[in-house]
Amino acid sequence: MNTGCCSGRGTAARKPRCRRKKTARRSSAGRLSTTLIWRSNSMRTTVFAKTSNVERFLAGITEVEKRGAAEACLMLVEGKPGLGKTMVARWWAVQQGAIYLRAKTTWTPNRALANLITELGGSPSRFNSDLFNDALALMARDETPPAVVLDEVEHTLHDSKVLETFRDLSDLLEFPLILIGMEGIGRRLDRHEQISSRIARRVKFEPATPEDTALCVKEKAEVAMAEDLVAELHRLSKGKIRSVLNGIALVENIARRNGWKEVKLADLRGLELIHDWRAMRPGLVNRNGKK
Repeated sequence: MNTGCCSGRGTAARKPRCRRKKTARRSSAGRLSTTLIWRSNSMRTTVFAKTSNVERFLAGITEVEKRGAAEACLMLVEGKPGLGKTMVARWWAVQQGAIYLRAKTTWTPNRALANLITELGGSPSRFNSDLFNDALALMARDETPPAVVLDEVEHTLHDSKVLETFRDLSDLLEFPLILIGMEGIGRRLDRHEQISSRIARRVKFEPATPEDTALCVKEKAEVAMAEDLVAELHRLSKGKIRSVLNGIALVENIARRNGWKEVKLADLRGLELIHDWRAMRPGLVNRNGKK
């Protein structure tokens, strides 16, 4: 679908239609309130926007690949929730044929190895003593072992032997081990010198810039969004890529229901564009960009 701006439309704001309600219900503040169900196939799912966080991630990978010490093959990625860490990690893993694992609080070293073996296409042995060697053999099948992405790494810190197990594999085969965690995970890992001393690069995910939000809209949205709406989406998202993508999906849904090719800020005045359950008030769109 053409994402350019459409012309030939008057300046009067249009009121979105909602199939779920024949008449729009207004809140006590007089703002239009409606609930929409998003389609799961919203946005261009095959396109990945390379935001500033993505560029930092890729630069970190390059540094790890150029490392001097063979055993310094770990990269740590940390940041607040909603900044796109998991999304970027999954995308990179698919592109590179890497192994993506999400750590669990129930993991023991053997359970972690069993998960790794399963992801490698093997069947975990019933004998715990075989798991490490089985994982090692599967990782070593190729001349260049695949990288391993370990997401939500903070869930492994209840038992330091879990991370030590992955570190042992990485030491033996010299494959990159990418650790993804919440903000502050670096300080917690510093207590484990055998792990922290092998981290070749630390990457911190930052809130999206206005340019990042505009890039996401350009690359992902299937409907044209005016500059004022993109700016409002960025303001309400507070730099969280997850919220930006949710907002794009909502705008697409409204545009699809109303047959719009382009959406301006005035078209959505009073609607909840970003939902934050922790906020006292929803992220309502206002014509002048204020709540």
